[in-house]
Amino acid sequence: MDVAIVRNFRIALKPPYYDPRLPKVMGEIPGRVWNKERKFWSVPISSIPKLVDKLLKEKVWSEQDADIIKNLIGQVIDYKSVDISSVKLEPEYHFREYQADSLRFAINRGSSLLALDMALGKTLCSLGYLYYLKKYHKIDKALIVVPVSVIWHWYREGKKFFDNKLDLVVVGNKFDADGKPKKITKTERLQQLIEPHDGYILNYEKVMDIIDNPVVQSYWDQNHKFAVIADEVTRVKSWNAKRTKALKSLPASYRVGLSGRPIENNILEFYTILDWIWPNCLGTWSQFRREFVQQNKWGKITGSHEHATLREISKYIAIQYSRYDVLKDLPPLIRNQYDVEFSPEEEKNYQKIADAIEEAIEFLGKDESKKGMMSVLSLLQISRMFCDHPILVMDSDSPTAKQVGVICNKSSKLDEFKIIVNEIYSRNEKIVVFSQFKKMVDIIERHISASYPLHKIYKSVGGQSALKKQEIIDAFNHDQNPSMFLSTDSAALGVELQTSSYIINYDLPWNPAILEQRISRLHRPGQKNPVTIINMVVEGADKVEQRVLEIIAKKNKLYQDILGEDHVSLDIQEDLV
Repeated sequence: MDVAIVRNFRIALKPPYYDPRLPKVMGEIPGRVWNKERKFWSVPISSIPKLVDKLLKEKVWSEQDADIIKNLIGQVIDYKSVDISSVKLEPEYHFREYQADSLRFAINRGSSLLALDMALGKTLCSLGYLYYLKKYHKIDKALIVVPVSVIWHWYREGKKFFDNKLDLVVVGNKFDADGKPKKITKTERLQQLIEPHDGYILNYEKVMDIIDNPVVQSYWDQNHKFAVIADEVTRVKSWNAKRTKALKSLPASYRVGLSGRPIENNILEFYTILDWIWPNCLGTWSQFRREFVQQNKWGKITGSHEHATLREISKYIAIQYSRYDVLKDLPPLIRNQYDVEFSPEEEKNYQKIADAIEEAIEFLGKDESKKGMMSVLSLLQISRMFCDHPILVMDSDSPTAKQVGVICNKSSKLDEFKIIVNEIYSRNEKIVVFSQFKKMVDIIERHISASYPLHKIYKSVGGQSALKKQEIIDAFNHDQNPSMFLSTDSAALGVELQTSSYIINYDLPWNPAILEQRISRLHRPGQKNPVTIINMVVEGADKVEQRVLEIIAKKNKLYQDILGEDHVSLDIQEDLV
C-alpha cells in the first residue's frame, strides 16, 4: 500500500488492489475520506494509531507495513528539531524553554491548540509563530481574534517583543497626532480590513465585519494565505453559535487556538474547538458521538467514554503546560475555605427557595420541557444570589424571585467578609476580590468604603473600555497603601495584579477555568509573596454553594485526565438538578 503525507497532517493511503476488508476497517476510522477520482483514502494523522491496530487485527497489513507508517509519522511529528533561531525577539527578551517548545510545536503542526496555563506566554508564542510564518512567506497576514478586554494587551505585547518587525493594527482604532488611540467609523473600520498589515487584532464580534460585508469577505476569500489566531478559543466552543460559524467559514491556511483550559463543560465543546483547528480530525459529529459520547434518551450529553483514546488523539493537535510544572520559582499558593453559617432568619428564607426548587424539579419530572428546565435554572441562580446577599433576590426584577417572596435584609456572608478584610488590612496588605454579580460588587464597594474611607477601592466591571480598565489596573498596582481591587469575572481577563497577594472569591463560578483565571491574576511571574486564596462558601450539604464545590472538583478531574478515566457527569445543570 502506498503511503504519503498530505496537507493538514493527513495520511494518504492508496491500496495496490481492491481489498473488501479495507472499506469495513475504514468505516470505523474517525475523519477518513475516500477520494473517488484519485482512488486513495485520506486519514487524519490523529486516527492512524487506531487504523494501524484495525489493519493488523484484520490482517490487511503486516507488521512491516505498520512499522513503515509508524516511522513515517514519528518523523513528521518530531517538533523538537524545529529551528526557531530566526524568530528574533527584542534584545532584552528571550523565549523560556517551554515557550520555545510550544513555538516549535505550532510551527511543526501548522494548525494547533496551545493549551498553556494563564501567565505562561500564549501571546508571545503566537506572535512568534506569526513572525515565523511571515518571515518564510507562508502567509501574507493574520487575523488575531481576541476578547475585547485584551485587545490592547496584544498590541502592547507585539510592540514590546517585536517592535517594528510586525505591523499590527487594532481594528476600529487609529492613533492621533499625539499617539493616542481613537475610535473610527464603521466605514473606516471596514477599510482597515482590506489594507495591508501583518496582523489585524479584533474582537470576536468584529469577525462579522468580514462575513457580512461582500467587499471585505471577497478580499479575504481571494487571499487564502492567511492565519487565524483565536485567543480564549473556548469562545467558539458552541458548534451552532454565530461566532463559531463565522470563524469556520474563513478559509485560513493556518489556525491556532489558545486557551489555558480548553475543556470546560462537556466533550462536545472540545470536539467543536478541535474540529475548527483540524477540520474533520475527529470525524463527523455522528462518528465522534458513537465513539466518545454518552447521551440520555433525549440526546443530552451526560458523559463520555474511550477517554484514553481521545487523550492520545489530542496529543497530535495540542500541547499543554501548567504553570505549576514549569514555573518552579513561583511562591506558594495557600488555599483557604471560609465556611459561612446562615442566621436563623436566612435559613428560614433559604428554605423557601429550596422548597420552590423541589417543586420545580417534581414538575420537571412530569413535563421535561425547556420551560420547566429554565424554571429550575432560574431558581438555582436565585439560590446563589441569596447566598451572596438576600438583597440581591429582594431587589431582583425576576418574576421567579418575586414569587419566592424572600424577606431578609442581613447577610452573614457579608459580615464574615468584613471581618476577613479587616484582618488583611490590619497587615497593611492589598486585596483582590471577585464576585459574579455586579450588584454584589456595588454592595461590597458601598460597605467597605463606609468602613474604610482612607483605603481606596478600584472597581473593574463589564462595560468599561479596555483603556479605562487598564488605567484602573495601573492605579491599583501603583498604590502603595492597603487597597482593594474589586471585579466581576467579565472584567478579570488579561489583568495582572501581582502587587497583591490576597484574593477573596466572594462566590465561586460554575466553571473551574474561570476560578483558575481569577487565581492566575496574582499567582504569575513577578509575584514575590505567597498568594493566599480565600473561598467563601455557605456551609450545609443542602446549600447550592456546596454543590458548586463538588462540581468544580469533578470538572477539574475531567480536565486533568483529558476527559477523565471513568464516567463523569459533565453537565452542571443536570448535576445540580
